[in-house]
Amino acid sequence: MNYFAVFGRPIAHSQSPLIYNTLFARLGLSGRYSSYLLEENASVVEVFLRLGLTGANVTLPFKESVLSECDEVRGVAKEIGSVNTIVKEGDKIIGYNSDAEGFYRTLNKRISPKNALLIGAGGSAKAIAFILAQHNIPLTIVNRSVSKLERFKTQGFSVCLSDDFNPVEKYDLVINATSAGLQDDNLPLSSEQIAAIFKNMQGSQDVLVYEIIYGRTTPFLALAKNLQIPSVEGFEMLMMQAALSATHFLKAMNVYKDIGSVPDKDKCFEIISSALE
Repeated sequence: MNYFAVFGRPIAHSQSPLIYNTLFARLGLSGRYSSYLLEENASVVEVFLRLGLTGANVTLPFKESVLSECDEVRGVAKEIGSVNTIVKEGDKIIGYNSDAEGFYRTLNKRISPKNALLIGAGGSAKAIAFILAQHNIPLTIVNRSVSKLERFKTQGFSVCLSDDFNPVEKYDLVINATSAGLQDDNLPLSSEQIAAIFKNMQGSQDVLVYEIIYGRTTPFLALAKNLQIPSVEGFEMLMMQAALSATHFLKAMNVYKDIGSVPDKDKCFEIISSALE
């Protein structure tokens, strides 16, 4: 049996156990996936090793801190500065990031944005900013603390403190990458700022409000829906990044001997989405 988990704080809302246990069952594999609430400032890798896991997903607020705990970081994760997937490979812990591609694959089929606004500057925001920049999409990043904006500023992004943000510009893509609304009824910006942003989006179908939180209608998402602005929550992003992470998990499980080959990300997404319809 191979054991997996998702680490975060909070974590009770996570649908990852349902997603991965469904995938393992559909593939006939002996894998078990659970959720684990970490203490503040806990070491992800220390707990990972203590639990004897084969792989794990990492969610807020640990996506940035876990990067330095990995023995090796592969793919775009190092450039992004955020890890959401770790696997054990021999004696090493390997880190990956599937958030960036997971986000873009769900975005690309809905809209081709010309001017995006990203609220938040944490691990998920880093992945989103990276992939939007890769596709040459102009982006403004707004966050309440200046310290987290510094990295984005040095990378050439347009940044602004929340308190100083005056939303007169029109954005065709607005993303909430903060935890506002996850466990409370808060908005990621002031109600006046959100109202002004959404007012500029009203009446157009070539726009999108993207809430990366899933499983509940946050005040941010509810307001967009009430104003009939096209919107999407984060569940599809979760499934897509899960499919990407699953390819790393399946390789770590050495499933070749069990099912002949490792399903690619598209096949994993097909299995996950069909099972959860």
